[in-house]
Amino acid sequence: MSIESLKKLVEEEYPDGLTVHNYEEWFGTLHSVLFDLHDRTMKICFGSPLLNDWYSLKVGGSMPFSEVNVNFKNKTYTDFWKEVKNELMPKK
Repeated sequence: MSIESLKKLVEEEYPDGLTVHNYEEWFGTLHSVLFDLHDRTMKICFGSPLLNDWYSLKVGGSMPFSEVNVNFKNKTYTDFWKEVKNELMPKK
């Protein structure tokens, strides 16, 4: 799986992807980190990757800053906590 395909997955909002903006219920994306083991780099996004920039860093390197402003928005997902019937996990 390529870095770009992983990046696409985290750059999609729930339910199609992994990014969630439900901060008021303590369930929002705080950061995303993608590792490329071939060239030993990390792509890092602070906050939602839909609202913030990605930074690239070589493993063992350091960021050129110690603070970053993070954009965020809150969104409630009405079906997020919905119980789904799952045959693999029977109720006790």
